[in-house]
Amino acid sequence: MIKNKLYNIAPVAIFAYNRPDHFSKTINSLSKCLGFGSGPITVYIDGPKNSDDKTKISRVKSLAHRCFGGLAEIKCRPSNMGLAQSITKGVKEQLDRYGTVIVIEDDLTLDKKFLIFMSMALNRYANEDRVFQISGYSYISSNLLDSNNAFFLPLTTTWGWATWSRAWKSYDHKAVNWHLLEEDYDLRNNFNLGGAYDYATMLEKQMNKNIDSWGIRWYWSVFKKNGIVLFPPNSLVINNGMDGTGSHGSGLLTNFRGTIKSENFMTPNLPDAINVNQSEFSIVKKAIWKQNGGYLRWIIDRVKIFAKFIKHLFTRN
Repeated sequence: MIKNKLYNIAPVAIFAYNRPDHFSKTINSLSKCLGFGSGPITVYIDGPKNSDDKTKISRVKSLAHRCFGGLAEIKCRPSNMGLAQSITKGVKEQLDRYGTVIVIEDDLTLDKKFLIFMSMALNRYANEDRVFQISGYSYISSNLLDSNNAFFLPLTTTWGWATWSRAWKSYDHKAVNWHLLEEDYDLRNNFNLGGAYDYATMLEKQMNKNIDSWGIRWYWSVFKKNGIVLFPPNSLVINNGMDGTGSHGSGLLTNFRGTIKSENFMTPNLPDAINVNQSEFSIVKKAIWKQNGGYLRWIIDRVKIFAKFIKHLFTRN
């Protein structure tokens, strides 16, 4: 892989585990990004859960050393930390060291403009306290917005993102006051994007230790601060991990994988106004609702709610 010194690229942290084939695709797409090699790169490889993991992780380590050589610092965890702890600890470490970081997981394919867009946006909004994150992933196509302008939304993402140390200080791993979502309908509705996606139930599952998600706690942290996130008009990231190979599996009704536009697609323009355009937000909410299963998901969720109510009723009696 050849260094490219033409761009001022922010530090990159790559988080990998036991999927060498996915990791290889991620490295390949990263190496084709404009500006690749211009900034520090750190690869975090989580430790094994069992003996079967050891062989796969060994392949991931070999890939990292062979493909990056001395270009990246490679850190191998001695034992399994799990995705949430691995990322939150690694992100804090990077931010303590550099002040900014671009975060990539091992199942992403990146557009060649990804690093430039992320780095430019990090620099542009570094001192804007209301901006908490830059997202490389987008839920929609620029055809829906009919522009090449990036835009702000009041929600976070976990697929190819970046942040600053001043923003990450607000990360609340305990999700303080999360129970308010159960008591305040309007608050819950806003958190769920007007019913587009049931983030509240996801946070409830996290706090009851049924799942292990740093991402939902990050969203709650930003939501409480009335924070916003910059999104590109067309996704610069494809998620290849929705095939059941990841720790968090796949959703049968969801279609959030993302698509990357043609090679001729220009680097998105950065907005001057630091606010959410409600028209754009409405378009995104409709896109999320549809990609999350639309009416079929809505029906299934209502059946689950009714079944939970009946169970509670009989248990109480």
